[in-house]
Amino acid sequence: MRAPLSPARIVTAAVQVADAGGLNAVSMRSVARALEVEAMSLYHHVRNKAALVEALVEWIYQNLKPRLPLLSMVVVHETCTAGSRYCGPDAD
Repeated sequence: MRAPLSPARIVTAAVQVADAGGLNAVSMRSVARALEVEAMSLYHHVRNKAALVEALVEWIYQNLKPRLPLLSMVVVHETCTAGSRYCGPDAD
């Protein structure tokens, strides 16, 4: 019997997906696949992909603080080179 879904379990799966495939690999579907659940079941715990990414960044900050300057540059580089809407003049 697998553990019930929780925000912490979802973020842990998102970390694993990002670790294996980079930030671009993180999606509601890929995280759900890693958890062996349907993507829609994640929305009971995480509002949307933006909230998932925010939780992932918070996890990184809390768990990798000593390496944060280097890691932050890598995440920003991956995000911006992928053409993310979070980069550039129209970023929120």
